[in-house]
Parts: sequence; structure tokens; C-alpha cells
Amino acid sequence: MKILEASIKNYVFTLVFTFIGLLITYFSILLALFTNKLGFSANNLILLNQQNPFIAFIYIFPFIFIFFGFVLDYHRNKHIECKKKFIREEDKILKFIDKLKTGYVNNEYLKMEQDNKLNDALLSLRDNIARNKDEEEKRRKEDNQRNWTTEGLAKFGEILRLNNDNVDLLSYDIIYNLVKYMKANQGGFFMINDDHTDDKYIELIACFAYEKKKYLTKRIEWGEGLVGGAIFEMDTIYMTEVPQDYVNITSGLGESNPSSILIVPLKVNNIVYGAIEIASFKTYETFEIELIERLAESIATTISSVKTNVRTAKLLMESQDQAFKMAQQEEEMRQNMEELQAIQEEAEKQSKLLETFTDSVNQTLIRADFNINGEFVYANRKFIEKLGYSEGNQLNGKGLFNFIDAKDKTLFLNVWDDLKNGKENFEGDIKLIRKDSKDLWTKANMTCILDKDGNVEKVLFLGIDTTEQKIKDLDFHSQIKALESSAIKCEFDINGKLENYNDIFLKTLKYDPSELSYKRIFKFIAPEELTTFNKVWEDIIVGSNYKGQMKFLTSNDKEVWLHSTIVPIKDIYGEISKIFLIANDVTEQKLLEIESLKQNEELKIRDEKLKQSQVELARKLQETKEEMLLQFKEIENIKIKNERILEGFLDAIVSFNSKGIIEFFNKAAEDIWETKKEEVIGESMRMLFPSDVYDDDKDIINDYLRSFIGTRTEVNIKTKSGELISVLITIAEAQLNKQSTYSMFVQNISVELF
Repeated sequence: MKILEASIKNYVFTLVFTFIGLLITYFSILLALFTNKLGFSANNLILLNQQNPFIAFIYIFPFIFIFFGFVLDYHRNKHIECKKKFIREEDKILKFIDKLKTGYVNNEYLKMEQDNKLNDALLSLRDNIARNKDEEEKRRKEDNQRNWTTEGLAKFGEILRLNNDNVDLLSYDIIYNLVKYMKANQGGFFMINDDHTDDKYIELIACFAYEKKKYLTKRIEWGEGLVGGAIFEMDTIYMTEVPQDYVNITSGLGESNPSSILIVPLKVNNIVYGAIEIASFKTYETFEIELIERLAESIATTISSVKTNVRTAKLLMESQDQAFKMAQQEEEMRQNMEELQAIQEEAEKQSKLLETFTDSVNQTLIRADFNINGEFVYANRKFIEKLGYSEGNQLNGKGLFNFIDAKDKTLFLNVWDDLKNGKENFEGDIKLIRKDSKDLWTKANMTCILDKDGNVEKVLFLGIDTTEQKIKDLDFHSQIKALESSAIKCEFDINGKLENYNDIFLKTLKYDPSELSYKRIFKFIAPEELTTFNKVWEDIIVGSNYKGQMKFLTSNDKEVWLHSTIVPIKDIYGEISKIFLIANDVTEQKLLEIESLKQNEELKIRDEKLKQSQVELARKLQETKEEMLLQFKEIENIKIKNERILEGFLDAIVSFNSKGIIEFFNKAAEDIWETKKEEVIGESMRMLFPSDVYDDDKDIINDYLRSFIGTRTEVNIKTKSGELISVLITIAEAQLNKQSTYSMFVQNISVELF
């Protein structure tokens, strides 16, 4: 049926003209019969043909019309076929172009039969796009490799700068970060140990494998194994066929052998200091190996510097030691030369010194000599007066035990037994009873004096009067004891860790001692008070006292108000050793006070809040100023250094703050935007982008630029002349003191295809 319909469509003129020719022939015959007054019959037709032979031409009409219809159909069908062929070719071209638009540049194009120029143009377009795409991929890959290398050098440069005074810490930081950065599995840091010239070997000093630090010790003889060979030859070794038993560290998940081993010697100026070994399940490209080789040279330079410093310090110490020894020898020689003269003068000097010393002691110290029975042999004027006597003969017949309190005699007898037997000297507090029965506290030193046979001849008593200080100390301890029984008392270290407390502290805050391990003072403060208390604590740990009321929380989160006095306690060097807190529970009074305050007029509340806000604002402003002054110089130095480094980058770099104001604009950025840095610094980032990509009423950072943080995105930018250029943008965010700073890395990728 479809074939029949197609045939009818193809020969419609032939059929129509055939029908017309037949109609004309039929009506012509009817007209001739009618003219000759003949009826329509076969005999009459024969008769008509016999009478008029020209009637035969009428029968030719259908064939003439059929011929014309066939000619028209032929031209019509040929035109339709040409149109269909053109549509097919157009379809083919559109599909070819669509594939090119989607990035598919390897599609085969079926050539048209006639238009060779169009064929060549399309194929040339495909080849150009493919070539540009390959070049773009190659350039993008090279840029990624360059950026990766630059980031690696910067990262490890910072590590080398921070830890250049400790080889062990430096080596672990390097191998840890290198394994991470190279996406490897294992890494080892080897150094040449040449402390002893007769025993030079290679030592593994840091190892990191499968996300863990490994504590391994490994000694490699000079030139032994791959590591020894790399160090000996001072050349990199890269293997992709690793022996099965080469690696002896596994992950615990299996014992798969690494796919590659990379060993790079640490050398600089043709001097080798060690090697880095990396094992990985991936193979490394040339640029990755080159990065490690460049890092190895930087590491070697740092190690060389550290070793030079250590060697210089050692030589300096040896030089100082030799100079000291020579000075000692010189002094000994000088002393030997003067020894004879000194011996002659010594007796006289010793006599004078002894006399002077005795006078000095008698003027400044309480002094007495006792025999081994404790009886007075000698007592100086100070001792006699301190005991309440006017003359020394008043002590005749008395001994040291006559002035010892009866409660202390048993303990003192033990001390005296040790002294008279020559066991050890005594140093400490001794309480004596004066003539008027008052206490005389002394800080005393009792020393055994031996005769020529080594037996105890007498006991020397030297002391100072500490009665006044002792009374104050006893009074102070009594006050402390009374305070502990009536008030909360606790001690904290400088970090706020609770170190000591009394029972009232436990009772008030309802804690069990077992719950207080590792508790810090901040855990006892109510959350709404923490901000204020943190500032108070910052003042305390720099030496300020605090007195005031503070809301605390009990173990069951019940609020307790304490009137606290917090005092930093300093040691003899003036450094804070602990924080002392004394407090009273004023919860009831505070609740009454709060209730009373609630009943005050609203205006008074607002005024008070305003005053508090002003005080707090002034304090915060002062703290901020001090902090800014401390950090300003360091920030400026770092900023200048970073700007100089970034100024030399080939890629454009633009830094801006959280308000979108441009702060840095390097030379490459000037070239891309055709604008000098003086014209853009201090201006909004909006001037660098077309106005149709962001909303004027919104924050450009949150509304537009934030989407580029941590990603590499192709966008259009606007130059000074108004031209739109395609670039790749990556934005990095850094926070300092809760303020964000952004760095935008821009690469020009605009390419003209024709």
C-alpha cells in the first residue's frame, strides 16, 4: 500500500494529464458523433473514422498528455530529490557541528558529493578545535604541575624555616608532609652519621608509613643497598619494579608491594648529607621527581647550616675550654710563684681574718659554744642580751637545755645526740625560753667542732633572731586556718587547672573529690559569665588581682553567687606559680539584690547598662589597641615579604578583604586588566568583573566570589577598556583574628580559534 502511495506521489502529473487526455479524446469523439448526427456505438465510430480519417489524430491526445505529464513528474521528482539531498547534507553538517560544540573532536565526517570547499572547511575546523583542545589540555596540565610544584616549594620552605634548629623534629616534619603531599604510603629520612670519623654510616632518623609515625632504627653501611648507593653516587634512584621483600612495613590490611621506590640524595655543592626514600602504590612523573630533588637541595642546605652552627658552637666551646685551661695553668704557675710569700703572710692574715670574722659574727649573729654536755663554753653579747641577761657570768652553771621548752626537749635531745656523736650538723628553727619566759625564735645552725683526733670537742651555735617573723608566720597560719574553716579556698595553676581546695568548696559547689580530676576553673563558671571571666583571667595571669562577684554552677547546674578574691602568687623570680581564690557564698544576698534591682526604675537600669557598656568598651578598646600594637610590626613584615614573593608570580594575584576592597594587585594582574595597581588598590572588586554577573545590592563576596573558593573556575573579567576576557579563577580564604582575607589566582586562558 505504501509503495502504491509513493508511486502515485511520484507520478501525479502523469496520472492527471492521462485523465485529461482521455477526457478530451472522449468529448471530441462525442462532439464529432453529435455533429454527424450519429449515436455512440462501435459501428458509428468505425463509420466516423471512415468518413473523416483526421479523427484518428484525436486518439493521439492521451499519449501527448501522458508524455507532458511524465516530463513534469520527472523534473518535479528530480527537484524533490535534490532538496532531500540538501536537507540530508545540512543535517549531517549540523550533527557534525553539534559534536564539535560538545567537545567531541574525533567524530568522522561523511563528505558531501559536490561541495569540497565546505568539506575542507568543516574538517579544518574540526582539526583546529582538536589541536586547540590538545594544546589547552597540555597547558592546563603544565599549569597544574607548576602550581603544584610552587605550592610544594612554599609549603616545605616554611617547614624548613620554622624547624631549622632541631634536626629530629625537622626530619619528621619533612617526611610526614612529603608522604602526604606525594600521596605515598611510606617515607624514610636518612642522614649520614659522621660523628666518629672511623665509623661513618647512614642512619634512619625519621619514618612515616600508613598515616602513622614509625619508631624504627636502621643502620646502613656506607654504599650499602639502594639508599647507600644513591648517597654514594649522589644521584637519584627511581624504581618501578620493586623486589618483593624490599619493604618491611605493612599497613595491617595486607602486604602489597609498592609500585615504585624513589630515593633522592640530600646534596648541595657536591656534598651529600643523607637521602629521602619514598615508597608508593603509584608511579611518579618527571615533574614530581624534580620537585623532590629541588626539595632535597633545600633540605641539604638547611642541614648544612644546622651542622655548621653545631660545629661552630662546638669549636667555640672547645676554644673557650682551652683558653680557660690555659688561664688556669697560668694562674697555677702564678700561684706557685707567690706561694712562698703567701705562706709567710698567711699566719698573720688568718689571725686578722679570724678576728675580723669573729667580730663580724658577734656583731650580726647570735653565737655560743657548748661542750658535748650542752654547757656554755662561750656566748657573745648578742646571745646574752637576746636571752634577757646583762652579763655573761649570769649564765654560769647553765646549759643549752635550760633554755629549751619542755615540750621540745625530747625532739631536741635526738638532735643533740647526733651532734655530739659527729653524725650530722643541724640547721633549722629553734625556740629558746628567755629569762622573762618569753619565746626567742632563732634560725639556727649547730656545727660540730672536732679536735685533732677527730672527736667532737664542742658544738658551735650560730643563729639569727626570727621571733618577730615567726610570730607573724604563726599568726598568718592561724588566719589561713580560720579562713579555711569559714570561706571557700582553692588553688589553680596558671592554665586554670584545679590543684587544691577545702571542704567548703566541695560543700558549696556540691562536688565529690573524684569528680574534680583535671577540672579547670572555667568549668565552674556559669556560661553567661564566661566571656567576662575570660577577660578577668587574662588580667590575673599577668599579675592583676580580682575582687568581685561571679556566678558559679554546682555539679547539678544550680546557680551559686560567690564574692571572690583572686590573687596570683609569684615565686622568687617574680613569675606566677599559682592562682589563689578565696570566696564567700553570697547567693542569698545576690538574689535579694537582683530582686531589688528589678524594682528600680527603667531609666536607672538603662543608665547603668550604658555605663557598664562604656567601661567594657573602653577596656576592650584598650586590649585591642595593645594586641594590634604587638602584632602590627610582625604582620607588616610578613605582608611585605609575601607581596614581594607574589609580585613575581607569572599568574595574576589579587588580594582583597572581607568587604571586597582590593589590597594587593601584582604585575601579572596589571597586564591582564590593563590597569595600574595604584588605580585599583582601595577600590571594590566589582570594577574587575562585568556588572551582569553580580547584584549591585548584594555583597559581591557572598553573592558571587565565594563560589570560587577552593575551586578552579572559568569566568569572564572586564579589562579597563571594557573587553571581556576568559580566565581561570581560584580563590583561597585565610582567617586572622576572625577577619577573612581572600587571595584570587587568575590565569588568562582566552584563545582565538581563527
